[in-house]
Amino acid sequence: MSPRKLIFYSTTGPDADNAAWRAFTMAAGAVKHGLDCEVVLAGPATGIMRRDARSRIQGRQREAFETVQAARVPIYLSPG
Repeated sequence: MSPRKLIFYSTTGPDADNAAWRAFTMAAGAVKHGLDCEVVLAGPATGIMRRDARSRIQGRQREAFETVQAARVPIYLSPG
C-alpha cells in the first residue's frame, strides 16, 4: 500500500478572512494527528500568502498557520 497524503485545496481569497484560512485550520488538525498533508492555494487564494494578509490574521487562524509552518507542510501556489 502506498503512503497516503491529505491535500487541502482552497480558492478563497483574503477578502474572506475566516474562509480563506480554513485550509490551514484543517491542515493544522491533520498535523496534530500525525497525518501527512499539504496545502494548495489556487487563484484568489494565493493572495493570503502576501505579507499584509498574513499580518492581519489572529487567534485560531494564526495558530493554525504557525502550526503548518512549524511542521514544514508544503504550501503550493497556483495561478488558477
